[in-house]
Amino acid sequence: MSLSLLSLTVLSFFVSLSLSIQIPVDASLAGKCSTPDPSDNFTRPAYDGVWFEIAKYQTKGGGFFEKDCVCTYINVTESGDGKYLVDNVCRDKTPDGEETTAVGELFNENPPGAFEERFCPVCPAVSYTIVLIDAQGKNFSVEYDCGISFNTVQYCVHILSRTPTMDEGTFNWILSEVNKMGLNQFNLPLQYTKQEGCW
Repeated sequence: MSLSLLSLTVLSFFVSLSLSIQIPVDASLAGKCSTPDPSDNFTRPAYDGVWFEIAKYQTKGGGFFEKDCVCTYINVTESGDGKYLVDNVCRDKTPDGEETTAVGELFNENPPGAFEERFCPVCPAVSYTIVLIDAQGKNFSVEYDCGISFNTVQYCVHILSRTPTMDEGTFNWILSEVNKMGLNQFNLPLQYTKQEGCW
């Protein structure tokens, strides 16, 4: 999918989502988003740059952008006009698949590390919080985003690494911390992101 087509698809999806009524609601997803504290280690310089997705917990709505994605990574940058941006990049189905990208803007930072995110001016914003990051962002981070759509909670917990792999000890510690925070509130299965053969 081309960038322009993806942008149009994203825009159409959220406009439709905002304007539609009487959509069936999955009662099992009712509730409210978690409100975790951001990591004390968070700074913008620490979070800036490229992060490879290792694994995730993700609802179907939360995974709208990542359907059939492999080789997923984000690139966090600050633009010349002060906007804080997250470029979400992946390939379709295989490492040779077409590259797709969606750029989200982070805003309303309060406290540091806790933002709102939106993908277009008319798109509804979701919470976006860096719940874990090591000192200076050298190795790993965990990002939690969540929004409410028609009384259903849609969330993602992204486990990120500076490299396409992560050592088992760090990975298991992260899973334990995410569990303590209760971020996977619907006990969704862990989804591993294919990075083999991508780089």
